[in-house]
Amino acid sequence: MNLALVWEEIGKSNFRDLTPYLVRAITGDVSQSRNVEGFIEQLTENITASFGTGDPENEGLIQQEVVRQLMSAGTQTNRDLRQRIRQIDQPRIPLMSWRFLVRQPAQDLRLLG
Repeated sequence: MNLALVWEEIGKSNFRDLTPYLVRAITGDVSQSRNVEGFIEQLTENITASFGTGDPENEGLIQQEVVRQLMSAGTQTNRDLRQRIRQIDQPRIPLMSWRFLVRQPAQDLRLLG
């Protein structure tokens, strides 16, 4: 694998976002991030199911496919990549709720004065 070419295809921002996922997929070390763990487990299960058998000899191939799919996802736009890999733990705050959160402290201060 030509690292310079991969760096050019993926880019700095995407590589930074992918790093914890790649570390988890390559080393097998458990991540402290629930999102990383959940995503890698889900991706691994999907790939394992596509192989059709639970043959232990396929573990290396499954790990390679997980890494390959992560690297392939890295060629997407940064926004698309983030939506894909952060889908488990990232609830979005609706705009109305955000406005309420920003305005609420100012209203409380007026009541105190």
